[in-house]
Amino acid sequence: HSFPTRRSSDLEAAESRSRACTCENCGKEFLTTRSSVKYCSDACRYAAQIKLQGARKKALREAKNEKETKSA
Repeated sequence: HSFPTRRSSDLEAAESRSRACTCENCGKEFLTTRSSVKYCSDACRYAAQIKLQGARKKALREAKNEKETKSA
């Protein structure tokens, strides 16, 4: 397959749509053309996912301990 090469007008259009965002994990500013992007890199996205999983597990443990304490 032969893919068409990007024209400079395509790149200019993408640059004009780009917006500055702040990474929700590390706080670094970065540019994106997509509205749904929250993280500056895959590494930050993964690190944030790990943090959220840890927080969810902690909340579940605390809820379980609270429930056991009330029934005892």
